[in-house]
Amino acid sequence: MSRLLARKGKRSVARPNQLPHIKQLSLSVVALLLILLGLEGRRLSHSAAARSSSTSLQTSRIHCLSWRQTLSCSPYGQLQRDLPCSRRITGGSGYCECTGGWTVRRVGCESHASFTCQEACDSLNEDHTEGLRFPGNLTCPAQDPAQHDQLFEGAPIISLDPDLLSGPLSAGVHTRRQELWDSIWTALSASGVDVAQPPGIRTDAHDFVRDGLHMSRAAVKRAQAQLGTFQQGAPAYPKTLFRGKGIVIMAGGLTYFVPAWINIHMLRKTGCTLPVEMFFPAEEYPTKAVEQELQQIGVMCSVLPDLVPTYAVNNSSKQLTDSEGKRLAGFSMKSAAVLLSSFEEIIFLDSDNVAITDPTALFDAGEYLDKGAVLWPDYWASSAAPDLQRILPQVTLPSNTFESGQMVLNKSRVWKGLVLAAFFNLQSRLYYELLGNFMGKGDKETFALGLSVAGLPYHVIATPVGSVGFNQYPFGPGCIKGQNSIQVGCGFAGNTMAQYTPQGKLMFLHTNMSPKWNLAIPADFDYYSRRWQILQPQNLPISEALDSTGRDPEKEVYRLLVLLRCKPFLEPYVADLRQPHKMGPEKEFPVSLERFHTLYPGMDFRRAYRWGMLGPFQSYTGLSLVDSVQRIKNVWGKTFLGRLVWPYKKLRVKKYDYPGF
Repeated sequence: MSRLLARKGKRSVARPNQLPHIKQLSLSVVALLLILLGLEGRRLSHSAAARSSSTSLQTSRIHCLSWRQTLSCSPYGQLQRDLPCSRRITGGSGYCECTGGWTVRRVGCESHASFTCQEACDSLNEDHTEGLRFPGNLTCPAQDPAQHDQLFEGAPIISLDPDLLSGPLSAGVHTRRQELWDSIWTALSASGVDVAQPPGIRTDAHDFVRDGLHMSRAAVKRAQAQLGTFQQGAPAYPKTLFRGKGIVIMAGGLTYFVPAWINIHMLRKTGCTLPVEMFFPAEEYPTKAVEQELQQIGVMCSVLPDLVPTYAVNNSSKQLTDSEGKRLAGFSMKSAAVLLSSFEEIIFLDSDNVAITDPTALFDAGEYLDKGAVLWPDYWASSAAPDLQRILPQVTLPSNTFESGQMVLNKSRVWKGLVLAAFFNLQSRLYYELLGNFMGKGDKETFALGLSVAGLPYHVIATPVGSVGFNQYPFGPGCIKGQNSIQVGCGFAGNTMAQYTPQGKLMFLHTNMSPKWNLAIPADFDYYSRRWQILQPQNLPISEALDSTGRDPEKEVYRLLVLLRCKPFLEPYVADLRQPHKMGPEKEFPVSLERFHTLYPGMDFRRAYRWGMLGPFQSYTGLSLVDSVQRIKNVWGKTFLGRLVWPYKKLRVKKYDYPGF
C-alpha cells in the first residue's frame, strides 16, 4: 500500500524542469480567455452604441411644424397666417418652420415650384444646406464700451447749463407752466367745448365730404363765434418764461422712449450740441436712473402739466367724461410741449425722427430768420372740407398738407398761431374732420392753420417729401435695378418720410409707419431686416443716397438698440412701466425675438392713389391706366350717388388698411 501511495505520489509531483511549460500553458489559456472576453465586450459595446445611435437619430429627426405665411412679399415679413404641413404651397411669401428652430423654403412672391412643408422639412434630415435656423436672441452684455466709443467717435460731449437744467425740474417753473396751460383752458371754457359738430366722420368707407354733406349755417356760426371768443381770451406771450434755443421731443413709455433714445444719440452723432428737452406725461415719467442717463447726453426731462384741468372738466358747457378728457389730453400733447418748452426758439422733433445731418443750421436759414416758422410738406394734396373755408372765409387755405414730425419755430414771433393750434387740437372733434380725410387725421395740419388764422407767415420747404422703404415684388416689367441688383421703382412700400433742408439736402428720416423701433432684435446684424432700402422718388438704394455722408444709419440704429437693450436701467424701467396703473400698450412691447427679425408692412402708394389720394407720392411708383380706371371707379363709386347706381360692395375692388396714418 505504501508503495502504491508512493507511486501515486510520484505521479502527482512534477519534475522541476516541467514547471515552466505548465505555467506557460496556463498563461496562454488565461490570455486566450481574456481576448475572447474582450472581443465579446467590444461586440456588445458596439451593439449598444448602435442601438443608442439609432435611438438618437430617431429623436433628433427634423419634423415640420407649419407653413408660416408672411406679408410684404418677404419671408421675413410680418406673420399673416399658418397653414398645415400637408398643404401644397403654390405662391405667396413665407417659410416652413421645422423642429429644432430650423426653417426651409424661405420664399418671396416670385414664381417657384410647388412644395409641401412636410417634404421640405424631411429633406433637412439628409441635407442641411437649404436650412436656416432662427437667429439667436440678444444676450447681455453684448457690447463693450469701446464699441460704443467707436460708434460715437467725434460726437460732442454735452454739458447742460445748470440753470437751464434745474429750471424745468423746479416746482416754480412747473407751476407757471400749469398756470399758462390753464389760461388756455379758461379761454376755451368761455367759448365752449365741442359746441359745433361736423355732419359726420371721415373714414375710408364713409366720408361726409365725398357724400356731399355740409354743416348747417347755425353750426358754422357757432364755430365762428367759438373761435372769436377764444381769440379774445387767449393768453399773451409770457416774456420771462422762455429763453435760448433747443430741441423739443415728446416721449413717454417704451413705444416712444426707445425711438427717442435713438433720436438723441443720432443727433449727437451729427455733431449737434443743442440742449434737448424731453417731455413725458406724468404717469410715464422715467425712473431716476433713466433721467440721469439722459442728462449725460444733454437731455433734461420735463413732465407735462395736467392737460385737462379738473375745473375745466366741471365747468365746460358740455360735461366731459374721463375718456373724453383723456382723448383731449392725448391730442394736445404736442401743442403743449411746443408751447411750454423752456426755449424761446425750438426745433420740434417727433421721437421717431432721425437726423442725418446737424439740424442746428436751420436756426440760421434765411427762410427761418425771415418768417420765424418753417414747416415741412406731407405726401398728400389737401383734402380739407369746404366747411372749413365757410368758417374761415378770410383765410387762404393751403393746397398741400403738412407733416409735423419736425418744425422750427420762434415762439416769441408766432405765439398767437401756436395758441390757436392748441385750440384746434382741443376742438379735435370738429377740426380734425374738417382738415383732412382718414389719411392723416391729427395735429399735423393744426400748426399751419393756427399761423394762417393769426395772420402770421411761415415758410414751407420747397423740396417735396420723399419716402424710404423697400420693394415688395420681384423683378418685372418697369422695375429698375440699382447697384448690387437692388430693386428700385417696383412695388414700393414706404415706411419712412424723407425730409430735406431749405437747400434741398436730405436731413431727416422720420419713421412714421408703426411699429416704431423696438428691442426685439437679433444678436447678429446679419439677421436684421433693413427697413431703409430704397429712397423715392430718386429710385436710389439708400446707401447711394447717403454715400456722401459715409454713414450707414440703420446699422448705427441697430447698435444703439443693442446698447439700450443691455443698459442696467432698462429692466427696472420696463418693470415700472408694466405696473397695473401704467399705460397698457407697454405690456405688449416686444423686448425679445421669437422668430426672424420682422420686416413690417409699408405704405402701398399705388393703393393710396386707387383710393383717391393725390400728391407728390404719385412719383414714387409707376402708375398705369389700370390704376387710373380703378381710381375713378373707387372715387365715384364711394359717393352717395355711386352707391345708389351700383352696390358699393360690387364696385369696390378691395378694402385697404393704412397702418400708421
